[in-house]
Amino acid sequence: MKKIIATAVAPAVIAAAAFTASADITDYETGPIVSPYAATFTVDFVSSRAGWTGELSWLSNVENEGPVLLMSNKSDPNAAPTFVGSVAEGESVLFQYEITNGTHNIFRQDTEVGAAQFRHQWTSSNTARLFVEDIKLPGGDADYNDAIFDIAFTPVPTPGTFAMAGLAGGMLIKRRR
Repeated sequence: MKKIIATAVAPAVIAAAAFTASADITDYETGPIVSPYAATFTVDFVSSRAGWTGELSWLSNVENEGPVLLMSNKSDPNAAPTFVGSVAEGESVLFQYEITNGTHNIFRQDTEVGAAQFRHQWTSSNTARLFVEDIKLPGGDADYNDAIFDIAFTPVPTPGTFAMAGLAGGMLIKRRR
């Protein structure tokens, strides 16, 4: 009798755990990552659970500049983050993910269909984690763990900040005399 109960309960527990594991993706944000302030930003490879190889590119904010290749999902997680560029406060940071070894596809955040392949979540006030699903939806498993990258923003001082620092420095020099 105990064996019957155990075999009946085990699949229910596994199903509940699987539902819980996939249900938390709803807490993630869709759409582009928006810079919290004028900043430079870097991209850092975190992990990948994909058998396929994909490459992440930045959809540059420079007119007539194509996607800027950053790294693949087979990158070294211990490598230094890749410096990407500068963005204004409130500017969208958009990416492209291209499957290069597997069923070829290109997903771009600037298209409705491609944007469905991406999710992100802010892990701190200056870092967003980007999650990629590498099988075209709705056919994929929607686990968004096929490639994971951190996008870190570093504030850029405004010209007014430099002027204030120069003024304060001048006052200190004058005071010492």
